[in-house]
Amino acid sequence: MTDEQKEDMAYFQKMMTVNGGYQKVYAVTSDSTMDGALEKSQHLQPSLDRLVHEKAVHEYSSCSQFVVSMAEQKRRLELWENFIERHKAELTTALRSAMQAEGFAPDSFNDYYSLLSKRYQPQQPAYFAPLTTTLFRWKHQC
Repeated sequence: MTDEQKEDMAYFQKMMTVNGGYQKVYAVTSDSTMDGALEKSQHLQPSLDRLVHEKAVHEYSSCSQFVVSMAEQKRRLELWENFIERHKAELTTALRSAMQAEGFAPDSFNDYYSLLSKRYQPQQPAYFAPLTTTLFRWKHQC
């Protein structure tokens, strides 16, 4: 950990102890690539969840709430595609009926229908740079 990171951690730890009575502990994963750090972070989540359930940890936050590894993106996209495959007809039929009943123009939800038909691909971590550079200052750490 760099000196700057240690200073930041000390500052936030002091702030949390004063305001909430809790001591903040950081679990950081790192790797030579951001995707590798994201995978390691994801593998850490069940242990953190268990600690919260056991009340050994009050709460935690993770970059995995915002950005996940390529493998996890692929898994989630497969779940999405399976869901849409099973429910697309009922999603579109119910919406068309409701929008007609409410007086919407027939093309009002064309963008929504396009989203249901679109084939999404996992994105490299760099794709999320606008988010990650704002939320996370440390490269290849999660």
